[in-house]
Amino acid sequence: MVNIKEAAPESEEQKIKQKCSELKKRIQEVEECNEVSLLALSRTRASIRRSRIQHAVLLERLQDRLSSTSSAEPNRPWSPAYLDDNFTSKKNSGPPNSSVLGSKDKVDNPQSREIFDYFKFTEGKQYQSSSEEVKHEILRNKWNQMSSEERCTIAKRFELEQCETRENHICESNEVEQKNTESEDEFASREVEREIRAREIS
Repeated sequence: MVNIKEAAPESEEQKIKQKCSELKKRIQEVEECNEVSLLALSRTRASIRRSRIQHAVLLERLQDRLSSTSSAEPNRPWSPAYLDDNFTSKKNSGPPNSSVLGSKDKVDNPQSREIFDYFKFTEGKQYQSSSEEVKHEILRNKWNQMSSEERCTIAKRFELEQCETRENHICESNEVEQKNTESEDEFASREVEREIRAREIS
């Protein structure tokens, strides 16, 4: 016959052991959660510290740039706006007058000389086998025999090509300036990153 008094303490002891095992598991879970929380907290603190350093560095750079810009402004010489004759002539309504295209016998006006040189360049390809003197004489006679309407057509074509050339030059300049700006921004970003790392170490 089993002793009831001996069986009761044994079952109570098993319950206590099971309870202790559950508490140990719970403690282990809480410790793991604490480790994860501490790791996340340390990362957040490091991120906040880095953001503060970056903010301070950028403010210093901005103040330096503003001070250098303000000191350079009074010394900047005044420069008048550049007005191109080709653009101002396009604003005037009507065909170019004789002062622009020149007379029948002379091409003394600087702009009319440019138009005549353009005419020589485009039409001179037909007389490549001739000498320069002969080619010049032929084209000059041809130019003198032209009507005002024909000269106006050549002048408009010349101005159109000048505008296209100018626009292409502006586009190329803008591309170069954009590349230089991007390279300066990349260099500035690297400098800021280097300074942030140096301050983080210190």
